[in-house]
Amino acid sequence: MFLVQKGHRVSFITTPKTHTRLTKNLIPSNLSHLITFVDLPLPPVDDLPDGAESTADLPIHKVPFLKKAFDGLQPSLTKFLQDSCYDITWIIYDFACYWLPPLASRLGIKLVYLSIMNATSRAFMIPPSKTASSNYRSKPEDFTVVPKWWKDMPYSVAFKLHEMENHWNCMDSDVSDFQRVIEVVKGCHIMLIRTCPEFEPESLSLLKTLHNKPVLPIGLLPPSEPRDDEDHEIWEALNLL
Repeated sequence: MFLVQKGHRVSFITTPKTHTRLTKNLIPSNLSHLITFVDLPLPPVDDLPDGAESTADLPIHKVPFLKKAFDGLQPSLTKFLQDSCYDITWIIYDFACYWLPPLASRLGIKLVYLSIMNATSRAFMIPPSKTASSNYRSKPEDFTVVPKWWKDMPYSVAFKLHEMENHWNCMDSDVSDFQRVIEVVKGCHIMLIRTCPEFEPESLSLLKTLHNKPVLPIGLLPPSEPRDDEDHEIWEALNLL
């Protein structure tokens, strides 16, 4: 919404159900002419419940099937970008679409990776871009130790084994979340991180060093408190963003 408020035209790529939720509750009428919603229906995937289009629609053990369906959007997204490449100069995306960087590169479109996780978690999870491989850290135990690129940091971080075992339950067995985010970060031109410099300056600096690209903090993005007179459906829609 910030980009639209600044006068930029935005193509918002989403699924039909999410589109309905957003337009019903979130888009002011005076800005609607700047937003074009691009509905891409998810292809059917075995074991993905009918009507499920976001993690909010699913229990955690069903999330891997949503990621498989999301990967199935590649042909339709490719066609949209090819048809619109002269109008689209930047794409803001998250960790899931690891297959987008090669496509955007061919079309001359620059990429911005938006992380809703803070700088410390991103710096811990993602190895240096120059040496990262898709098979790095292949089991939960690999995340319970401090990584080698962390040696000069003033504090140490690592996951508990049970935390990573729980996360493994929501990952696609074909392409892990870690494979996805490695390729996404390698292919982006700018990283936007949900943090502020006062909160974790060392981690922001490390991210820039690890990946040799601009890393911009966008603030902590705390949720707004709903007023008593506001419809609960508005906040349900906000939780999707």
